[in-house]
Amino acid sequence: MGESRGPRAGRGRAQTLTVLLIALPAFIGGVGLAMDVGNLFFNYVKIQTAADASVLSGAKYLPNQPCRAIATAETYANCFNGIHERELASIVTAYGANCPAPGSSPAPMACPALVPPAGCSMVTPPPFALAACNLTMQVRRIVNFYFARLVGVNQATIAVTATATVAEAGAVIGAVPIGLQYTTPYSYGTSTVLLFRPNPTTTIPPNYWSALHLGGPFTAVFPDGYDSKLSLNDAVAADKSATTGPVSEAILNRIDLGYSEDPSGTAVPPPDYTANDGRAVTLILVDWGAAGGCCRVKGFAQFWLQSVSNGNITGYWIGNGINGSLDLTGTAPLDGALAISLTQ
Repeated sequence: MGESRGPRAGRGRAQTLTVLLIALPAFIGGVGLAMDVGNLFFNYVKIQTAADASVLSGAKYLPNQPCRAIATAETYANCFNGIHERELASIVTAYGANCPAPGSSPAPMACPALVPPAGCSMVTPPPFALAACNLTMQVRRIVNFYFARLVGVNQATIAVTATATVAEAGAVIGAVPIGLQYTTPYSYGTSTVLLFRPNPTTTIPPNYWSALHLGGPFTAVFPDGYDSKLSLNDAVAADKSATTGPVSEAILNRIDLGYSEDPSGTAVPPPDYTANDGRAVTLILVDWGAAGGCCRVKGFAQFWLQSVSNGNITGYWIGNGINGSLDLTGTAPLDGALAISLTQ
């Protein structure tokens, strides 16, 4: 017997089709809206990540090279991180808790015209703060909608802010095995001579240093720095095998390499050098007479190697961001090496 299909079945199919036709625009609109919202969120994450990476790249030149900090952040943003020149609202440096403005703040100064890399465009930055410890970038991007246009919304503007700061380092990676007596006075931009004392058996006076054994002898570790992390209060040992001749040769080789890579690099105020210049090193401030025996890490400092003679090093105290972590205990020297962190 054949299946009987009456008028009721036909009416049911017609009703279903009517419901689908009514619901289809809403369904398509919902899917389209989800796509537009997803695209908006994708762009937000993309430019926030790009801004974060850009300010972290530039902050390594704070506090003493604000123009280079601004230029580096802008180069990374426009040339490598996908932020167009017109999307870059601002890049500014500022004082902060780690480098408070002096009683009478100097007038902001202007950076020289920035020369963009080939195939890259850059904008002239606003005036910068001297000795800044914060670098802030603001980015705005217009995202076009597709399906939301059906309800009269054509586009949306995303705005993000990223701030990187430098503060005293509580731990560092890549320090050179120079153990400087931690009571040595120093200030950024000042020329000084660090005097070599081989194999100290007692506390050594300020401005004296001795070689450290960090996972290996001084001459093996010094060229590239110590590749593990050193933290405040870590125990370190003297390199008893270090003598004046090999120590001087290792230091001179690093100076020569830095000079050959960038003959114009200098720490003489105003400083002008790249952060990865081999002559810019992180020294270890050591308490050579620490309770319980030699020796304890008291802090870190940045130094520019200029020359060496009989183990005695001539150079400049410098300041720039390094690989490490911030001192959250407040026990590191106030003018020590500076670690970079993302604060916004």
